[in-house]
Amino acid sequence: MATEHPTNQATSQPLQTAPSLELTPRKKPKAAIIATMIFVSLGLLASGYWFGYGQYFQSTDNAYVKANITNISAKVSGYVVETLVDDNQFVTSGTLLAKIDDREFQVKKSQSLANLQVQLASVEYSQAQHRLQQRVIIQTKSEVDSAQADLERSQQLLQRSQSLLKKQYSSQDEVDNAFAHLKVSKAQLEEAQSHYIAEQEKLNVIDSQIVQAQASVAEAQTELDQAELNLSYTKIVAPVDGIVGRRSVREGLFIQPGMPLISLVPTSDVWVEANFKETQLAKMQPGQKVNIELDAFPNREITGTLESFSPATGAQFALLPPENATGNFTKIVQRVPVKIHFDDQTLAAQQIIPGLSAVVTVDTHDIRNENESELAAESSDIALEPRG
Repeated sequence: MATEHPTNQATSQPLQTAPSLELTPRKKPKAAIIATMIFVSLGLLASGYWFGYGQYFQSTDNAYVKANITNISAKVSGYVVETLVDDNQFVTSGTLLAKIDDREFQVKKSQSLANLQVQLASVEYSQAQHRLQQRVIIQTKSEVDSAQADLERSQQLLQRSQSLLKKQYSSQDEVDNAFAHLKVSKAQLEEAQSHYIAEQEKLNVIDSQIVQAQASVAEAQTELDQAELNLSYTKIVAPVDGIVGRRSVREGLFIQPGMPLISLVPTSDVWVEANFKETQLAKMQPGQKVNIELDAFPNREITGTLESFSPATGAQFALLPPENATGNFTKIVQRVPVKIHFDDQTLAAQQIIPGLSAVVTVDTHDIRNENESELAAESSDIALEPRG
């Protein structure tokens, strides 16, 4: 009895394990078939997505909202006496933002104005001298004419005396007196002519003084204009409409020319700058429609239009452009900035501000359809060509 019990156990074990050996091969084909069907389905879905959607769209998440931010700086130095705007405040063009102490500039303007008045008086004085000198010249010209007439009378008197002397109607003394009077007349004429020339030269000098005085007036006027301009710079105004961003100006602050004071962020004219790979550009062209997804507004549908391409890759505008002529070279796909403007420019007023991240998708159906039409036209032309 004791020896038969182990024998029965040994014979019963094969009977229990036999069913498991027969069921295992039946499960493996079913799992393989299911896995194959799943992979085939995924492949079909991927192919369908590509041919129906993916091949017509170019997308990138390397995109950000941009705008022309205006940085306002000081043009003159001085202490800020008043600030009139707060952070994040909307202002319009011409709004007064801050004031600089203008007392020194007022004094400079007064000095320039006084200097201008002095120079104007100098011009008036020189012009008065010019008018007076013209009268003097007229008088000296009369003296020349009188001396010329006296000389002619002296010549006639001498000729008459000499003629009478020949006829013995006159004496030699009368001839000598007439000759002496002629000499005196010549001397008086020469003196009058010299005086006339001297007075004309004085007039030329006065004319030069007038020109110099007028130049001084122009210089004084320029100084006054500059003083008034510097005085106007003490009032810092907004050049464009926008929202006050970074504001560093404070009352009591001493500012220097060129020192940044306020940044104005525009409320319109914003766009998206998307950095696409160079391998994506062949399918893109200006005018194509763009879908824009902003991370700040994930549920808002925003559309735009591709406006233009950058004339160079982003790396070319870097502070240190890449130099691949030396050393080991590793090819890196370059990115080109693409400008996309919003179809609705009022979006900027809806908190779409510069710096926001975006995901843009460009619809390239237009260029695809054009290429397909061109290929079809070329094929039809080839088919219609006669064969020799």
